[in-house]
Amino acid sequence: MDNEMSVSALIAIIGAGLTLLVASFALRLIYGYRITNGAIEVVLFHALPIYRISFANIENVQILSWKQPRLGLTTLRFGNRFARRYVFITKRGGWFGHVAISPADVDNFVSQISLGRAND
Repeated sequence: MDNEMSVSALIAIIGAGLTLLVASFALRLIYGYRITNGAIEVVLFHALPIYRISFANIENVQILSWKQPRLGLTTLRFGNRFARRYVFITKRGGWFGHVAISPADVDNFVSQISLGRAND
């Protein structure tokens, strides 16, 4: 009886792990990020914008590690990757003061934001 319970627990743990792995890859297909003229957009199916942050509304952009306890209740989390680093955006106003996203190339994404903000 104990052996059956430990096998069931092992199967449940493996199943949960596989579900998280599949979900992490599926989220990349469901939504992504792009930089347009004057804004950062979170897009559904890489085509339909669902959230927009204008460059004028960005106070600060940082690259942080998920280990850093920076995410609070006022942070919108659009992380679709289990990455070591993410982009943490502090906004000037609005209901949610911070946005956390995880683009494929964090460094390039932040440099594109910096260029966009300089040209804005």
